[in-house]
Amino acid sequence: MIVPKVALVEADTSFKSYRYAKSNFYVYTYYLYKNLIKLDKSVEPLGTKVNPWLGKGFSILLDSFARDFSKYDIVHNLDLNPFFL
Repeated sequence: MIVPKVALVEADTSFKSYRYAKSNFYVYTYYLYKNLIKLDKSVEPLGTKVNPWLGKGFSILLDSFARDFSKYDIVHNLDLNPFFL
């Protein structure tokens, strides 16, 4: 069975502890990552450091342009309000 390599793209703060996630509205992302990693170890979080001048969305967008996603079969953007595909 071939297991696809999955990348989860989101702000790096989204993969922190539950207490941090709950206080910053990242509970969806936190639980999705924690449950996926239990099912399959091929899931990799790709956290982006958020630039306060650019905001979360633009920080993820610019970081995504600089990353090499060629080793992943699936790239999933976890931002709840994505403005790019």
